[in-house]
Amino acid sequence: MRCSVPIYVAEDVMKEASFIPESDEQESISPSKTENISLTKLEALRAQLNEAIEREDYEKAAKLRDEIKKLEQ
Repeated sequence: MRCSVPIYVAEDVMKEASFIPESDEQESISPSKTENISLTKLEALRAQLNEAIEREDYEKAAKLRDEIKKLEQ
């Protein structure tokens, strides 16, 4: 980061590790756009949940399930 060099990351790693911070979402985006982002985030979390279940990573699946429940409320 200090040297301003590009950082290359595999797309699969980014999909698994990425998230949208809730505090940034609420501050910088209008209410109408927040709903679309929430739906997109919800869809992404559901996909990650399915992948975690397929890999039998039940600890991660439980965390994703809890995050999905929070968004659905």
